Amino acid sequence: MTEEWTGGIVTDRGGDGPPTVAEWEPVSVPGRPPAFAGAGPIAYRTRFPDPRDDETERAMLELRGAYDRAEIWLNGTRLATHEPHFVPASLEFDPRPANELIVVCERPESFAGIYGTDAVPDRLGTPGIWWSLEVESRPRTLLRQFQARPRLGAARDASASAA
Repeated sequence: MTEEWTGGIVTDRGGDGPPTVAEWEPVSVPGRPPAFAGAGPIAYRTRFPDPRDDETERAMLELRGAYDRAEIWLNGTRLATHEPHFVPASLEFDPRPANELIVVCERPESFAGIYGTDAVPDRLGTPGIWWSLEVESRPRTLLRQFQARPRLGAARDASASAA
């Protein structure tokens, strides 16, 4: 996504609505904004147009590396909550002509691994979109991954009984 991003420290979770941020400032995504080191949760916001070429297609958001717990808001509605950061989130959505995306990232509540120790400086553990966020158009029916595993036992039994 090449859109411009802003970020800010969340001051209120907003109940059923998107979070409140006192001051939005320009940030780079992906990244770990130094201005937010040691703070959290952090909200990241961008706006983007409808990515579809026609209305028969679906829009897909793929989020990778949102450290650690992420709430994803689209046009004022919670789209999903996702964790852990090393597992990608792939979300289909129906876009509007103009869309506002907010991703709230926060540190883990219980086990932070090495990021919860003095071995990693706060600036490297800043909640954020560390890897990537892509929004794209997909056909309504999509096969994303296919895996086939032969069952050797059945093939071996069939060849033994033929002999």
